[in-house]
Amino acid sequence: MEKDKRKKALPLAHLPANHLHYYLEGEDCLCDAYGTCMTEIGSTVVREEPLFTPAHIEKNLFHQHAYKCCTCEKGNGSTTIKKAPVLKPLISSSFGRPTMVTQTMIEKYVKKVPGNLNSDAYAAYEKISGIKNVYCWAHVRRKFHEAIGSQPKKYSIALLGERYCDLLFKEEKKLRHLDPTDRKKQRYQWIKPIVDEFFSWASNLCVLPRSKLGEAVAYLLKYKEGLCMFLEDGRLETTNDRAERAIKELVIGRKNWLFSKSEKGAQATGINLSILRTAVENGLVPRKYLIYLFEKIPHLPSLTKAALVAYLLWNQEIQEKCRANY
Repeated sequence: MEKDKRKKALPLAHLPANHLHYYLEGEDCLCDAYGTCMTEIGSTVVREEPLFTPAHIEKNLFHQHAYKCCTCEKGNGSTTIKKAPVLKPLISSSFGRPTMVTQTMIEKYVKKVPGNLNSDAYAAYEKISGIKNVYCWAHVRRKFHEAIGSQPKKYSIALLGERYCDLLFKEEKKLRHLDPTDRKKQRYQWIKPIVDEFFSWASNLCVLPRSKLGEAVAYLLKYKEGLCMFLEDGRLETTNDRAERAIKELVIGRKNWLFSKSEKGAQATGINLSILRTAVENGLVPRKYLIYLFEKIPHLPSLTKAALVAYLLWNQEIQEKCRANY
């Protein structure tokens, strides 16, 4: 065991050290038996771990100070000793300090949650319980654009479908500066009539089912409910373009996890990427947010949903501590 400890310490031996001392103060430093102030008898380095700061690495040495009660020694011959509590490690018997684990996640990556899901109409999403699918109008436009083909634009029904989409996007662009409540009101006033007219026009078309135009119309009508979801909540978007841009990180980095050994490993990758991207979308610095989580969560008495709510990205304290300054 001693040999293993020596081996473990060697990689950190050359690093500059930050000494973190943990003392007993105030009432904590009183003897439980006599209530007298205890005398410090020394300290012990109970742990050392790497501290990663972008561009260099240091190490933290955790000094746990111990105290004895002299009154106990004089009174009954026994010695009462108390030690200052020390912050718990993120991972026991490991160099996995919050800053190191955070850096590893960021370098490597760059659950199913109830709510709304902005997406294309991929069939698997319909099987996820507890969510409402908010389908993408950019996919609708793309299908009508592909249906134009070699048709003379002057007579193209598909072109008219594409223009309905363009008109929708034009009006939506005007509402970007609004808060969700006002955006919803304005969508109902200006965009809903366009959407209603588009669906009415499409439902009265006579098209060949297997033609490009037929497929575009069928797609539009089949996913009407999900395509209209954005009208019900000003926070929802008309397209899933942002999600598709974010998922490019997964595609670009897929060689890093191409040979995942288990399904759980693949799930972990998805969760890590989701946390990182959601932090960015909520205006946080991912590094700050992850370090905050890794420092706080080990001290929770239990990892219940109620306890973890306080660590969601939109919590006020997290916004104050982890917010990006740009």
